[in-house]
Amino acid sequence: MKNGPTRVLLVDDHPLVREGVRARLSKFDEFEIIGEAASGEEALEKVPKLLPDLVLMDVRMPGMGGLEATRRLKQTQPQVSVVVLTMHESEENLVEAILAGAAGYITKESGPDHLVEALRSVVGGSSVIPTALLSRSLEILSQREADSASLPKEPSEPLTPREVEVLQLLAEGHSNKEIADRLVVVEATVKKHVHNIIQKFGVSDRTQAAIQAFRMGLVR
Repeated sequence: MKNGPTRVLLVDDHPLVREGVRARLSKFDEFEIIGEAASGEEALEKVPKLLPDLVLMDVRMPGMGGLEATRRLKQTQPQVSVVVLTMHESEENLVEAILAGAAGYITKESGPDHLVEALRSVVGGSSVIPTALLSRSLEILSQREADSASLPKEPSEPLTPREVEVLQLLAEGHSNKEIADRLVVVEATVKKHVHNIIQKFGVSDRTQAAIQAFRMGLVR
């Protein structure tokens, strides 16, 4: 577990948005705002110098947009978590954010409390994806992979019945805590199941595991 506050870099071309997010997060000792950037290019310059744990990234900015900046950032600094911040929910933007490696996707209209909870979830190892967009986005991602003529990645070992249950809830967009509450187990047990699922599929994160399971018909 990480010691100390989560180091956050704010990336948005609107100063008022950065100021609002900073004001909100500064109320919580678990977050430390270590810097700001107004463009994708500036973010890529600052990350190696400031070494944030998490980057809150706007989608549309002058010059390099947030999705391309996320893609490049995850190639060079894969340990940094990126949460994409956008004005409106969009299935296509969500798909591109997932493909770029973002761990979260939230709207600026979702409210300050949701923002804090989303960042906590990402820090805790969960993905944050709007439930309303998840199913259709998985379909789009699955179709893209099918069009590329690649076969779904079979798990290295059969999933247990409990892992299939966890995978279904994961694919529906539930957090580890929500899955734990649903299955009446402790959150640490869910984290262990998610870890095993990711390992068995040989993928990098829970979203990629859900995509593979969707293509194989393991989840609906």
